[in-house]
Amino acid sequence: MGLRLETNDAATDPVTGFGSRPALFARLEGAVAPRSDPSTLAVFGLDGLEEFEKQHGSATTDSLLAQLARDLARMVRPDGSCFATRRREFCVFFDLPLTEVRSIVSAAAFSLRRECALASLSVDLGVARLPDQAQDPVAALNAADRRLNDSRRTRLRRLAATGRS
Repeated sequence: MGLRLETNDAATDPVTGFGSRPALFARLEGAVAPRSDPSTLAVFGLDGLEEFEKQHGSATTDSLLAQLARDLARMVRPDGSCFATRRREFCVFFDLPLTEVRSIVSAAAFSLRRECALASLSVDLGVARLPDQAQDPVAALNAADRRLNDSRRTRLRRLAATGRS
């Protein structure tokens, strides 16, 4: 498939083929060191996956996640390494500053949103600039998650204002 994965199979998500949460944390260790080169962590949150799975079953949901993972990997490689930290969340780590990957991240978010809309899912994005926004891997993921949650709240407020759910 050509994805940039960690070599340890135990560190690989079985559905997406992406690196797992421990693999991401290992990758973030060096990125948050005080004298590290700038890097970027992007977190893509999939909303509505639980409802989709209730309607279509686990096998269909796994198939959808695998397809979304392949599409995301095509969008971000060769610069980004992909990780699946939770069932409804993809992360992409770039050994480059945000200024150099902003267009890749935006294009990936747009592509995921378009694909997910067909399955009645929503996608939100959170980004953290490393090492200046975090001193350890947990803080790095928390920084991106805060921005992801801000994005989610903004989207939900817009939907409420227009009368859609």
